[in-house]
Amino acid sequence: MYRTVPPVLDRVSRTIPLRLTRVVRREIAEGTCATDDPVLYRYYADLAALHGIHYRHDVLAAGAGNTFAALADVALAGLVSPVHPVDLVIIAHTLPDLDPRVSAGVRLTRTLPGSPLVFAISGPDASIGFTALRVAGDYARRHSYQRVMVLVLDQTVLPYQAAAEPGGDAAVALLLEDAPGGELTLGRVRGVSPEEVAGTVAKLALGARIVQAPVSDSAPGTGVWAGLRLGADSVLVDYDRARGELHYCAVRES
Repeated sequence: MYRTVPPVLDRVSRTIPLRLTRVVRREIAEGTCATDDPVLYRYYADLAALHGIHYRHDVLAAGAGNTFAALADVALAGLVSPVHPVDLVIIAHTLPDLDPRVSAGVRLTRTLPGSPLVFAISGPDASIGFTALRVAGDYARRHSYQRVMVLVLDQTVLPYQAAAEPGGDAAVALLLEDAPGGELTLGRVRGVSPEEVAGTVAKLALGARIVQAPVSDSAPGTGVWAGLRLGADSVLVDYDRARGELHYCAVRES
């Protein structure tokens, strides 16, 4: 059994001890999980009824999709091996896994070299990736981890009524190491009105390249990472209009 205390998330900003050395983003078109399945029909029909939204049988009957386990396999290909194991993997997502019978966390714990600690966190928007990085930094600091992976996953087969139609499945792997790379500072600014976003972002960037999360829901978790290029200072930003909060991840190259 693994026992720890909750990581500290209420700080205004936090620089994590490991450096960002690799960013891999993959878009996955072909699904491998058969969705034309009576068990999934019943599960999603019950789930939609519980939340009072429309169940879309046609989406499941159409064929196949990707589970988080399948997306993780694509993102991790070539990044983790017996020669290059990891101490911790955090799975971050905004939308739910397609098949509740398949656990990506359990699968990765069993299949990755060294049996690393693996767990998942979820949230409503692109800032979930930033939160996962902060959590990863706190775990690395507390346990002296040397190599940590954050996976941000978008699984977009939604067999129920949704506010927007997602654009497609995608996976991002963020490798953090005790090695030369991008220094990450993560935080949030509260009480930011829509009119103040541009000015607040400019103050945070201090001349660095700004990468803002897409306004659309086409890639709710992974979209902001599509614009990141290692080798230059960047500030990734996500604005939560409902809460008036600006979340950011500053990447400073050493």
